[in-house]
Amino acid sequence: MKHEGHDIRHTKYDIRNTCVKGFTLIEVLGAIAVFSILIALMMNVVAGSLVISKNTEIATRNVVLCSGKMDEIKAKVLGRSTDIAYAFGWDVDYTAAATAFPAPDTGFKFTVSDPDFPAVLIRDIAVTVWYDEDNDSVMDANEKGFTFNTKVTKRD
Repeated sequence: MKHEGHDIRHTKYDIRNTCVKGFTLIEVLGAIAVFSILIALMMNVVAGSLVISKNTEIATRNVVLCSGKMDEIKAKVLGRSTDIAYAFGWDVDYTAAATAFPAPDTGFKFTVSDPDFPAVLIRDIAVTVWYDEDNDSVMDANEKGFTFNTKVTKRD
């Protein structure tokens, strides 16, 4: 194709020679939008996983502390405790208001219910443990707790 003595294929306005390598601005913006959506979704998954992990850790710690406290009280009631700092035996009331565990578990509180004291033959003891998020020594609705109940009988 010749136009007034010029070969139109070799001018800067040749629209047939559009073999430029690279991405267009629209393609780059589209890729950024897709990656942004994926990253936002991944952040939600990670945040949810962290919450589940924290709740699982608290629940596991509740069970471990509750079991340990119940074993301690049963040993005291049955007179098998080696803890000489406290009175123990059948004739002691083990009811306890909200009390913090020693470090490193100071965020966890426990209560002991001994409603059958003084009992003649059988005592019904309950230990409740929870993580006190607001540190008010009250198990609120959002604070999940764990309770162990046991019956202890006097053996002579």
